[in-house]
Amino acid sequence: MRNWLRKLFAAPEFPTEEATRLAQQLNSIYFAAIGLFLGLDALLAAVGYPPTTLSYWIFLGLALIIASLVVVMRHGYLRQTAIIFISISFLGMVFAAWTQTGVRDATFISLTAVILLTSVILGPRTMLVFTVLSSLAGFGLAYAEQVGIIARPPDPPINAAIYMTAVFIANAAFAYLATSNLTASIKRAKASESNLLISNDELTALHASLEKQVEERTTELAIANERSKRRAEKFEAVAEIARVTTVRQDPTQLLPEITNLISEHFGYYHVGIFLLDEGGKSASLRAANSPGGKKMLAKKYNIDLSNQGLPSLAISLGVAQIARTADFNYPDLPNTHSEAILPLKVGTRISGALDIQSEASEAFTKEDIEILNILADQVAIILEDSRLFSETTQALSEARTVYGQYLRQAWGQLPQETHLTGFQYTGGESTPINSPFDLPEIQSTLRTGEEAINSKEAPTFTVPLKLRDQVIGVLDVRSNTSSQLSESQLTLIRAIAERVALALENARLFEETTRRADRERTVSEITTHIRSTTDPQLMLQTALDELKQALGAKDIQIRPYSPPPADQNVK
Repeated sequence: MRNWLRKLFAAPEFPTEEATRLAQQLNSIYFAAIGLFLGLDALLAAVGYPPTTLSYWIFLGLALIIASLVVVMRHGYLRQTAIIFISISFLGMVFAAWTQTGVRDATFISLTAVILLTSVILGPRTMLVFTVLSSLAGFGLAYAEQVGIIARPPDPPINAAIYMTAVFIANAAFAYLATSNLTASIKRAKASESNLLISNDELTALHASLEKQVEERTTELAIANERSKRRAEKFEAVAEIARVTTVRQDPTQLLPEITNLISEHFGYYHVGIFLLDEGGKSASLRAANSPGGKKMLAKKYNIDLSNQGLPSLAISLGVAQIARTADFNYPDLPNTHSEAILPLKVGTRISGALDIQSEASEAFTKEDIEILNILADQVAIILEDSRLFSETTQALSEARTVYGQYLRQAWGQLPQETHLTGFQYTGGESTPINSPFDLPEIQSTLRTGEEAINSKEAPTFTVPLKLRDQVIGVLDVRSNTSSQLSESQLTLIRAIAERVALALENARLFEETTRRADRERTVSEITTHIRSTTDPQLMLQTALDELKQALGAKDIQIRPYSPPPADQNVK
């Protein structure tokens, strides 16, 4: 029960300190006001006023309204309930003075408590507003009393004593509240001042520490920015090298350009590219940018992978080899003081090595090696793409050559197989051509694959029928008028020639496929008939009969093979 009562009368808490402090003040004021109004009702009842007295019901109504404001306040509406509370208190007291003895009534004097409360919880501006309203209400009550609107006899002295007691209690309570707030504010100010001094000392020390940290971090940031800038420039150089070299596919031009670009963008005085020879036991220098490297190229410099040098280890192990400070035995490169050799590797396939030499000692950092590894992988991919492109180009060229030979052979045999050399359309009829025309336009187009136009007599336009750049025939158009063929007519003839060539090839392929299917079917049927018996003599006879029927031959013989005697010399 005690916990329930404590929870009922406890002030709510809010996220901010100011809101919580205002809630505590309002909670105290509201419950004090409720107790005041209920106490006044009890006092009126004690002195003998009946329950029908208007003041009795006014005090009871105010207590109920304020209780509802307590509920609303607990939901966070602090200033709203405070304004409602003060407004209701103001109006209730003015109304009580109006119904009693006017401006000289004790309830009107209690407006001083309202003004004091306003200054405590809502600030000076709101207090000024209610001060002006109270003055206007006083003049209004005085005027009403003067003109006779209020003409009631004064209350008994006991009533005035009761009302004034209430006013004194309220004023004392609000004065105590204001004094408490002021005292608390002073204490908080002193505590804040003490804390501020401590914080200032701490901030001074922290400021000095932060200045030192900022200086250190600024130095570190400058170094990191410079490092990042160099790293970005190197990655940009890698991208630029990849972009430039993708436009070339010939290794004889590609490799020297790669070495020049690497030296130009990274600042290394010598860059060389080794590629594995056919047997994979040695690697030859194929490109270099420096004058000494070019001398080595002229000497056809190569390395034996059986030796335990840096290039051999890089290629055989597939791992970058770094020599930051060492004695280098390169007569043509006497200024080398550090060297990095990186394998050119795509997957598990190693095609060679990228040799980079610098005139400075300790020239290759860990970060440089990471970027150079990326660069070596990029170069390896470029070389692999170049190799694949060359192989693909060669294979495509061979395929085109073979296909061209096949087309020439197939279309060369077609006239012999069909005993036709073409068709002609004359006089509204299409007739086969059994012997070729020896017209110069047709022979020129067949020989050169170019169009031929003859406009001396009747306009003639001869167009080659081409498949994969192979001429398989001609389309010869001869006009029966003397007017020349227009450009649109020539374009139409060219388009028809293309479609005629495709249609003829499709027809030839279909016929060839049909013949092949017939052969396969005939072979299958013959094989089935042969396998229908297990007698060797009957198998041979069945094979002879089936071949004779399928080929239309008059005589078919099967002769067994008899090898010569072992002691007979064959010359």
